[in-house]
Amino acid sequence: MVIAACKSGIGGAFPSTNARTIAELDEWMGTITDSVTAQDGPWISNLITHSTRTRLFEELKLLEQYKPPIVITALGSPRPVMEVVKAYGGLVFADVVNLQLAKKAAEAGVDGMACISAAIALLDATYDSFSAAVCTAGQQVDWASSTGQSPASCTQDLSGKDLQFSPNWSGNLNVDYTASLSSDLDLNLQLGASFTDSFYSALDLEPASKQSSFTKLNARIELIADKGWSVALVGKNLTDEKTTTWVNDVPFFRGAMFATIDPPRTFGVQAKYEL
Repeated sequence: MVIAACKSGIGGAFPSTNARTIAELDEWMGTITDSVTAQDGPWISNLITHSTRTRLFEELKLLEQYKPPIVITALGSPRPVMEVVKAYGGLVFADVVNLQLAKKAAEAGVDGMACISAAIALLDATYDSFSAAVCTAGQQVDWASSTGQSPASCTQDLSGKDLQFSPNWSGNLNVDYTASLSSDLDLNLQLGASFTDSFYSALDLEPASKQSSFTKLNARIELIADKGWSVALVGKNLTDEKTTTWVNDVPFFRGAMFATIDPPRTFGVQAKYEL
């Protein structure tokens, strides 16, 4: 797959941990080096640089021998690979998941960083007791028809039911990558994914107000110059999910509903210049 990616003109990467032994890793790197030419995309080696990595020294020897154009470090300081990779003119990028690793990467002088953050939430929110909740519009019509009483006198028991705006699961994953293109120009890439489970937006748990689960992707590509200007291409809701933030009854028109609809897939250009 790495070779196929490079032949297609894009970077092909693999973690060194995929090879069970150093001999196997040696064979893989040799095969890639023999197959990929200067006209192809770069091949990329991903190394774990944590201090507990027992074969790191041997992997560094293979980097020195096969010279991958790009090396990505993870789970530790990139400092152990800097001297080896920089000696043959390669680039070093660091995966960082917290501020401590980001500081280590900056101090080591990496060419770029991929900042990764993630969060997940479990929400178990139900009414303990809500036996006199207002009815939905449909329930009110049925109540009035069957009892002859005012629709407004209809109540329902929501005890044990989900609260309004309470998805069981939600989470996000974000990657922020910055690399220097030149001495005065940086490239910043951002990609974010957010997931939300289904939920009701109406207090009475009107079925029409139920938002089904969805995942949205957002992306940003930005050029940043030291001279004070930047320009960015922004894409929001790239998955083009159809979502609403609010659904409720239209006052005085029983059975009619209104909804606040979120923006669809959207692209934009942002520019900034500081005097």
